[in-house]
Amino acid sequence: MELIIGAAFETTSIGTSTGPEILIFKRFREQWQFIDRDNFQVSSSDPSVELLVAPHRSDILSFAKTYLQSEQPRDDYREFLELAVIFLGDVPHR
Repeated sequence: MELIIGAAFETTSIGTSTGPEILIFKRFREQWQFIDRDNFQVSSSDPSVELLVAPHRSDILSFAKTYLQSEQPRDDYREFLELAVIFLGDVPHR
């Protein structure tokens, strides 16, 4: 799955990684302590994000919910799917 996610990032404007870690994830991890997690907003609260997400929301939710029903080989895969569901304004099963 890491290869698939890495390939998806390489085809976006984020670009390729220059090392073993994808830099955007590394910066996110370093800034996590400063994020106000009590003030979370779903994607639909930002009009520019909603414009990008809206055409794909149902497909992404369907994909994520389907794979959340099956056993995931790693906990971080499950967490990623759950976060995607939350970001899109729905609630994961567990």
